[in-house]
Order: sequence, then structure tokens, then C-alpha cells
Amino acid sequence: MAQIQSSRLPPANYKLAGRDEVLGRLKESAQSAEVKVRDDSFTLERRQWVSAENGELQRIVSFAQHLGQWIDNRVLKPERGTGRPLASEFPKDIERAGISSWESSIDDVPSVGPGGRVTVYVSYGMTLTDITTRVRMESMESRWRAPGEIANQFERITRGEFLETHVFGAFGYYEASKYERQSYLRTAFVFIIDRPTSREGPSWRTSFAVAATESDGIPPDAGLGSAGGDCL
Repeated sequence: MAQIQSSRLPPANYKLAGRDEVLGRLKESAQSAEVKVRDDSFTLERRQWVSAENGELQRIVSFAQHLGQWIDNRVLKPERGTGRPLASEFPKDIERAGISSWESSIDDVPSVGPGGRVTVYVSYGMTLTDITTRVRMESMESRWRAPGEIANQFERITRGEFLETHVFGAFGYYEASKYERQSYLRTAFVFIIDRPTSREGPSWRTSFAVAATESDGIPPDAGLGSAGGDCL
């Protein structure tokens, strides 16, 4: 954490758009009538029955990638490490492929969490496109939180009881799933604590997010949704 603080200025945090603002942005797209804005999170999705003929499925994949980049001016790249096919290497037998997914970034800062992605699911001739890249509105100046504050919050969440565990961490803009409403997009550290099976008990895994930066006017854990430490 100290290395990140010393090597770069803190990324901006953002206030996110409401439903009317997302609809207004979407109307600028020629295919807005084909896309639904979810009532819970104001993210986008599109369901469509298709055949595998004449490249129709490939056009859906291209449309999803284009809209995911355009709706919030983000950079998308094929998601790796999930066993999913890469968008740049999409197989010919797309109906058996199942999933094609991209992860987004903002100013070279990746998205972390279940959102911040564009995903196309294919099953039995139907496609479901999830565009979980929320629309940013107001940019808010931020400052790094003190490393001690983050460490103290980590200790408070774990209660110091996690022995014989593996801890993994990632840094980026935390974006919630398509099922959660989110008012702010902010940088965070996402931790996964993994306890392998041992003689002393069963295996388990838990995850949570801790805000990496703070901005005036944003409550401490706002924007972290159910992944915020105080929500566990």
C-alpha cells in the first residue's frame, strides 16, 4: 500500500449517474431500444434469441464490446484467468463456448469486484449481455488513506482470528454487481481470505473491500456495497 501511495497520485473518485441520466446517455446510441436499463443498479442488459447463422452471434459480441466501451469511455480488454475464451480468439462454435468477457479500466486503473465488466452468455440459442460499467458523472478529488487506517480496518474485519489462511489482494476501482445500486465509484483494496481444508476444520473463503482513498462528501464505505467491511 505504501508503494502505491509513493508511486502515483491518488486516482479520482466519481459520483455515478442515476437512471434518468443513464437513459439520456443511452438515447445517443442507435441501438438504445434493444437495451434495458436495470431498475436496481442502472446497469445495462440485453436478451436476444438468435441463431448461429450468418455471423449473428459474433455481431452481438461486437455490439456488447462497443457499447461497453462507449457508455462510459472505458478501456476493455479480454478477461484472463477465468477459463473463458478471449474476445480476440472467439471460437467458431460459439454456442458451445458459453461466455465471452472483458474487464474494464479507467486511466490504467483496473476494475475489481463483480462489476466493471462486459459479459455475453450464450445458451440454447439465447444470449444475455451484461454491461456492468456504470456511467460516471462528477469527478471528485481524492487523497490516499493512511496505511495504518487500512490495516486497522483489516484487523477489525478479520478480528485477528484467521490462522493458517491465504490472503490475496487486488487494487482498483470497486464496482458492484448488476444487482446492487451504487452511488460512487472509488478505488479500493479487495481482499480474499482462503482457508484450505485442514485437520482443525472445514475449508472456507470470504472476501471484502476496504476503501483505498477518500473524498470530501463521500461516507467512508460508500460505493463498496455489500463488500464493505462494515457490512460483513
